Amino acid sequence: ARGCPLEDVPNLETLSFRVADQMDWWLWPQYRRDMPPGKRAFPALISKFVDQHGYGRSVHCTFIARDGAGKAPVPVPRFAKLTAWGVSTEGLFIPVSTGPSFASLNALVAPADVPACPVIVTEGIEDAVTLAISAPDCRVIAAGSLWGVCSLPDLPEASAWILARDNDWHAGEARELFDAAVERLKGSGKPVEVIASPVGKDFNDLAQEMGS
Repeated sequence: ARGCPLEDVPNLETLSFRVADQMDWWLWPQYRRDMPPGKRAFPALISKFVDQHGYGRSVHCTFIARDGAGKAPVPVPRFAKLTAWGVSTEGLFIPVSTGPSFASLNALVAPADVPACPVIVTEGIEDAVTLAISAPDCRVIAAGSLWGVCSLPDLPEASAWILARDNDWHAGEARELFDAAVERLKGSGKPVEVIASPVGKDFNDLAQEMGS
């Protein structure tokens, strides 16, 4: 429904994603009591958060409507599961594409020396997949939230940083967090560039408009 199928990503980080045909939506017990077991199971995209060494530390779950058209009809259809390993997602990210080196940032298969290339950073997974499809010469990672963007670690694999700014980050605390993220990455001594979609909230919105 968002026009960004994973199979279209040229250099997909295949270890970052799994799809569950049915998964129990477990958040918020007060809502679960009103949803019988047969009514609270939905397809789900499960994405792995890794640390700067490539080790999995948490997961992000997006519950999808049973007909595939949008998110599941639950109060919070996507969230990070933090309790399994007792950590927050601060300093973590979801590797979406490997870039031209084909060298994974997942520790299971990460080689000793990973060629550096520009790294595109987004907040959302759909935006990251959209840019990974159109920019195969870059690595693409999703931070999961604006706070995640602000807490990203420096990666030796990054020759430069490209921050994809959402267009709803223009004021208040969001703007302050984004400015802090830019300054943090500039501290790595690598070039930092900020890009934004000319329409909609992000580049996924732009891709959907161009495809419509």
